[in-house]
Amino acid sequence: MFRHDLPALGARYVMVFMINDRSNRRSIGWGWSPEGRNWTFAQTPLVRPQDVGAPTVASRGGSTYVIYHCDKDSGGNMLITEVGNDFSKRRHLGVFHAPLSGAPDNGRCAAASFGDDGGVEYMFYEAGERLAGAIAVARAV
Repeated sequence: MFRHDLPALGARYVMVFMINDRSNRRSIGWGWSPEGRNWTFAQTPLVRPQDVGAPTVASRGGSTYVIYHCDKDSGGNMLITEVGNDFSKRRHLGVFHAPLSGAPDNGRCAAASFGDDGGVEYMFYEAGERLAGAIAVARAV
């Protein structure tokens, strides 16, 4: 759940999540809420590539983006899609972060989260093999 105003929908919060259908195809869904308790969910996926998950929302340069992990189609990359401040865009921008072959990623990265400290931006993410990985930290340059 993220604080993100959507005045046209009367919302102050959005959430993004993985949808896994009966054929095991994964996409990214989303919803909005005025107070973070009662939610309305979009009936169509926000992002549709197959086998995606671990989405997060990030804002930069006056727009909003969804960053997510893609196992099969992208070699373990994190991908990025611009959704715009009103979540109406679907501009797929490609690879956001390709995993390092060595430490800490060891060929896989997922589940990004962002923060800042004293104006310095950081990305925290899952690095390494699924269920045996670690939490990695990357500093924006």
